[in-house]
Amino acid sequence: MKTEAGAAQRGEAFTSPQRIHLRIALAAVLTLAYAALWTLNTRPLAFREHFYQTYYSFPASTPQPFGDLGYALIWLDCVRAGAPTDQPCSLGSPIPWAYPPAWLLVAHTGLSIRDTVPMAALFYVGLIAMVTYLYNPRSFSEVCYDALFLVSPPFVLALERCNLDVLVFLMLGLAVALANRKAVMGAFGLVWVAAFMKMYPGAAFLAFVRKKVDVLVAGLGGLTLLAYLVAIRQQLKLIYNVIPQTEFQSFGSREVFLIIAKKLQAMGHPMTLTPAVIALVAQAMFTILVALLAFVFVRRGIDRDWEPSTDVPQYAFAVGGLVYSLCWTIGMNYNYRYIYVAMTLPQAWAWASSKSQWRWLYRAYLLAALAMAWLALFQFKHPWIEIGHALLGWFLYGVFLFTLILLYWRVLVQNLGKETGWRFMRRWEGAA
Repeated sequence: MKTEAGAAQRGEAFTSPQRIHLRIALAAVLTLAYAALWTLNTRPLAFREHFYQTYYSFPASTPQPFGDLGYALIWLDCVRAGAPTDQPCSLGSPIPWAYPPAWLLVAHTGLSIRDTVPMAALFYVGLIAMVTYLYNPRSFSEVCYDALFLVSPPFVLALERCNLDVLVFLMLGLAVALANRKAVMGAFGLVWVAAFMKMYPGAAFLAFVRKKVDVLVAGLGGLTLLAYLVAIRQQLKLIYNVIPQTEFQSFGSREVFLIIAKKLQAMGHPMTLTPAVIALVAQAMFTILVALLAFVFVRRGIDRDWEPSTDVPQYAFAVGGLVYSLCWTIGMNYNYRYIYVAMTLPQAWAWASSKSQWRWLYRAYLLAALAMAWLALFQFKHPWIEIGHALLGWFLYGVFLFTLILLYWRVLVQNLGKETGWRFMRRWEGAA
């Protein structure tokens, strides 16, 4: 299943100029769609409330457009005014600061709440540019699929609020670009900065490991991030208490167990264990089973065509898969964290179009990824849709874990030392 294999299905292969035209077509469609969203999102609250409640089943964020970005920028003003971050700010924030404190260092740049609209415009333009860079569609069907994915509810939700996840997406995309240009240390640096701002991007450290020195750099980055998390543990508790724990806290491994708990409670039989505990045990068992299956493939040499390359799609697949898996594991609120899956699609299309006997897995993955994105519209409308959405999340996690082990296990074995690596694998197999 080589990265270059199978540019498209029968009759859909295109020459390089035609692929440039397809990329331009995708960028044009996305520009028109995001321009329409921009127009909607700058309208008064009553208009936005009606539109999003009617067509997307979620409320508009705040009276001021681009509420999440505005919240972050008003807190920069609060910090410069000397306001304590564990209390609401009289300059305009009704709640304490609810992000890791590293973001507040941006206050030194002079950014202010007055810059919300131009910063939001940069987010929109940057997202179009980044997606155009990452995507290189090979067929008309791929253009249609990509466009449909990039205007799905998670992207609409992220852009309505102009959430900082859009900024993290751009930073991780730039890290992919740097790694593809052999500037791997720059890629690690961008991931490190993004991780200090939002924590979970730290999972992407593993995406850029290709040789021994990369293992060392990724390890140092992980250790500094761990020390940072310990240092800000009080702020993390505050964030957990400040962020609303509502029905919209649905994205993640515990989603299916939250649904079951809600149904049991309605029947008068509440769960004795919390859904978070049950989800943790279930995910541990699921992870072991998928990892063992992947290790069997590695031992039989079936992964030989999956050696990690240095092209954009494979870097992006690893980044998107790792960040999605961590967000999904933690159970982060709101489905806009699903936007990171968009990074995995170009490589998934290449694998799904190849001649490998396993191409069916990535065809199923592409269908599941798109279905999960759009089922967010109806997630709370019907129990079966709700459960289907939750189970698709587990399937996607399994595909990512399986693929990432196939991509990176041999690299880790080579860097840890052959005997150490294979001894670790045999322990896993013995557990079966």
